[in-house]
Amino acid sequence: MGHPDLPPELLVPESELDSLRFETPASQVAAPVGRDILLVDDNMTNLVAIEAALGPLGRNLVLARSGTEALGRLLEQDFALILLDVAMPDMDGWAAGRALRRIPHDRPAIVMLSAFAPDPKHKADPDPINDDYLIKPFDLRQLLGKIHALLDIEWVHDTTSLNGQIFSGNGAAAPSLKPETIPPPGEIEELIRLIQIGYVRGIEEKLNTIERNPAHQDFVTYMRVLTDDFDLKRCVVVLESFRDGHG
Repeated sequence: MGHPDLPPELLVPESELDSLRFETPASQVAAPVGRDILLVDDNMTNLVAIEAALGPLGRNLVLARSGTEALGRLLEQDFALILLDVAMPDMDGWAAGRALRRIPHDRPAIVMLSAFAPDPKHKADPDPINDDYLIKPFDLRQLLGKIHALLDIEWVHDTTSLNGQIFSGNGAAAPSLKPETIPPPGEIEELIRLIQIGYVRGIEEKLNTIERNPAHQDFVTYMRVLTDDFDLKRCVVVLESFRDGHG
């Protein structure tokens, strides 16, 4: 599935977009807050780019091109999350956020998006408008991390292993990579050892070493997604599946 060109505001390898989806814990399914995500930006290119990036994650995405339009959307339905651009002409993100908070709905999480650092006065607000803040340009993984923390959801890599089987027993999935992209078993064993002892710097150095061979680029990219999430148990399960695939 193709995606439109992403603008500088969103930096993400296109190869990662289709392999991600949301997995909501059972305890969250019946929660009163809506599941939908509201994207608010006066720049349509930015809206389309973020919509393309988050589309595979399985939530209904609603677009609004102004603060006024966002207010109308929130009057119509509940949202779990609002991604709100700060620099908009008719009503800036902070004004829109204050108005959104006054609407008597279940409280959605709000992440402000801006090319500038947040104003300290907003940080000191005893009743803050936003739950988090992202400075543009940002990586998709940064945004996923915010979504994970704010909505208490997990995402899984919904791809297949080398032998075509889905790895789902431990919540981990191994991507479908060509055999030549997988490093030798000795390299994988060393990564497993470093992960098991939680040596983060050593893990990054080892991935840098493996990456020196261009053939292993896809493997390293995938492992960095997992290690960036600090889900070390999943990393071990995936690495063991790669190692066993060599046999």
